[in-house]
Amino acid sequence: MYVDPAKVKSPKKSLKYHKVLYNGGPDSWSVAEGVWDGNERLGIRWNGGNDWNGNPQSSGHPIWFIIPEELESVVRNTISGLNNKKPLVPNPVTIEAMKEARSGGLKSFANVESLMADLNADD
Repeated sequence: MYVDPAKVKSPKKSLKYHKVLYNGGPDSWSVAEGVWDGNERLGIRWNGGNDWNGNPQSSGHPIWFIIPEELESVVRNTISGLNNKKPLVPNPVTIEAMKEARSGGLKSFANVESLMADLNADD
């Protein structure tokens, strides 16, 4: 069974906060940063899939494996590259702006100087 890495909160005694930095989805792995025993650290785990619950686990509960400090920069660089390969998904504000642009509801300018003057004008 796939385990959403955002819901992996164990071991609760040591992990006080975490934010998922990379989630490869089912049958892949995830990386999170968080506070582990008072120190900011990175953790990694296998997410699980259709017929397995991911790894590591403790007493059947999903947990994070804390990455040695010496490897943290390598992991951060790797997930940065992976995150940049994912397609960008526009948020609702951007979608509305795109619709407005397609309908012709935007200002137009004769030249770059006019555009810059409008951008720099006090609103």
